[in-house]
Amino acid sequence: MEPIRLNGLPAPDHFRVADWPPATNRQGSGKARAFAIDEGEGSDYPTPTISSSRTSEPAIGKRKEIELARERSSITHGDTTIEFEVRRSDRRTRTIDLAVTPTGVRVYAPRAAPAVELERLVRAKAPWILGHLADLQGANRPGLREGQIMPYLGRAVTLSYETGELPGPVVDFEGSRFTVTVPPDQDDDSRLLSVGHAFVAWYNARAWERIPATVDAWWPLLGHGPKSRVLIRDQKSRWASCARDGTLRFNWRVIMLEPRLIDYVVVHELAHLEVKGHPPEFWNRVAGALPDVDERRRGLKEAASNLPLWDF
Repeated sequence: MEPIRLNGLPAPDHFRVADWPPATNRQGSGKARAFAIDEGEGSDYPTPTISSSRTSEPAIGKRKEIELARERSSITHGDTTIEFEVRRSDRRTRTIDLAVTPTGVRVYAPRAAPAVELERLVRAKAPWILGHLADLQGANRPGLREGQIMPYLGRAVTLSYETGELPGPVVDFEGSRFTVTVPPDQDDDSRLLSVGHAFVAWYNARAWERIPATVDAWWPLLGHGPKSRVLIRDQKSRWASCARDGTLRFNWRVIMLEPRLIDYVVVHELAHLEVKGHPPEFWNRVAGALPDVDERRRGLKEAASNLPLWDF
């Protein structure tokens, strides 16, 4: 059953670094597209991603790749060591992709691609990789700054701070503003981390309040079989998914979306209870509930390119 993809959280800065095998070793006259941006096939559920002017929207494919092995490797660039994970696939036969994600650097490669070739490609893109890793370190954590904008139900909510005699940060939402009360003696680094955890907990609680209720609201129209169990999870590469046993899993970041997009994510997953994959029958079922489904799909893709993907 196809999940709603976050990127591919994605969700990384991601592009095609090379065709495989290299054009000089391949029969035919095709040319290698070295370092061309990989637009991918697009995703019905793109994940939140860190915005960047260096690449286009991250590549997210609908196809499922059979990952045969995960390997760890590293290269040296100047005084810096870049560690990366190699994910090999039988289905990937002609391309090598590189992704910089909040959890590290990944290389997606054919099964037969030599390790020395993958190291060469990573070394060639080392400046680009290091630049994006630096961006992620600063951009991938929520609000230390007074006045930072925090997303909630599609709204841009301003963050402000107060100090109080508390053991840790407390998040309050007052309709148009988040107020975080923090202990007076925390240094910036510990406050950043503790406030991040506090916000993730707050968003999780709101997701548990709203998303199961939204599933209940749409169930009479789209429910199929026994009532589904609803779970809120910290999914790194999906907005949501529907398991074979009917369990519906939603990313807590869904609560950042505006209500009409939350409805779309829920309806999409409920439609999977009866129709697996995305054949015309599936989209007809979604459109029967949401006639403006195409507009909502576009809205979700736009939201995914702007929402933060926090990883604490």
